[in-house]
Formats: sequence, C-alpha cells, structure tokens
Amino acid sequence: MDKLCIAQHDERLKEAGILGLAAFLKCSKRLTILWSPRYFARLWCTFEVATFLNQGQAERIDIIPVGMSLLLILLALHMKFQAMSIHWSLHVQQFDVAESSFFDNLLVIFLESLLMLPLILYIGIGLMKEVDELPEQLHTFQVRKTKCFCCTSKHQHPDTGAKLPCDRRAVYKQLRDWYSKDGKGKKKAAL
Repeated sequence: MDKLCIAQHDERLKEAGILGLAAFLKCSKRLTILWSPRYFARLWCTFEVATFLNQGQAERIDIIPVGMSLLLILLALHMKFQAMSIHWSLHVQQFDVAESSFFDNLLVIFLESLLMLPLILYIGIGLMKEVDELPEQLHTFQVRKTKCFCCTSKHQHPDTGAKLPCDRRAVYKQLRDWYSKDGKGKKKAAL
C-alpha cells in the first residue's frame, strides 16, 4: 500500500510522503500489524513500527499473523458444514422414516472431519511455528538488513528502465533525526 500512497517518481515528493506517513501514524491511536515472517525484512514495515515507537506507544501495537485468516476461514467453513449437516439430518429429514439417512449424514460429517481437521491442524501448527519466531524477530531486526523495491531493482524501474529514487536514504535520514541525540548522531546508533 505504501507504494501507492507515496510518490515513487520524485525524490522530494517521496520524502514529503514519508514525513506524511509519520504524521498519519502520529495521529493514530493504535497500530495493527498484519504480520508474516517477512514483515521485519521490509524497509517500509520497519519504518512504520519505528514511527509508532518514536511516539512512545509500544503498548498500543497489535500484531495479528496474516496466516490466522486462512485458519479462521477453514474453521468457519468446517463448523458451517457441520451445522448444516446436523440441521439437515434433524430437521429437513424429519419426515423420512428411513434411519439410514440419519446415519448417512453422520458418515458424511465424519468423512468431512477426517479431511478438514488434519488440514486445519497442519495450518495451525505451521502458524504456531511462525509465531514462535516473532519474539526473536522483534529482538534482532535491524533496519540496515531490510529490503526495499528500489534497492532490489538497483534503482532502475524493471519495466521502463527509469531511475528510481532511493527509499532507504529518506527513511534512514528520518530515523537518524528521531533516534540520534542531536539528529546528527552516528549512523549505527540510529539504525
């Protein structure tokens, strides 16, 4: 989203956009991070966190694993299928005197569970392994080691060949201003 919200073609406009992002986050009461294991490897993501932390609002950051959405969707579909099957067997087929249809529905519920529950568990365990990495990422991430599109593309647009201004320079400048004592502190102290 940042790529769409911040001008990419002009260095001056890009810097203004970066400062605007900081102003927007300054007015925010909470920061919700849609986290994946790659989150702290992206320059703009770490900049957003640094901006919010600069305001002393660490307790107002919520971290939600992106993979949680798939798990919740699968669980909801599983529960909906189960509820529909039970409803079908208890209410829709109430006039059917054959007991086999009730047991057929139970068999369908069992088979659906046999397929869905291992998938849900597999995704859930994978998600927990990813979440287990989060404290280490929070403790060890460094802005210097992040990636950004302009540097990855060697400051040249892959389609047009046009020169891309460097995001990293503008972000580093802003972080130095915030996190070094006088705004001219050593690079390492700020980054």
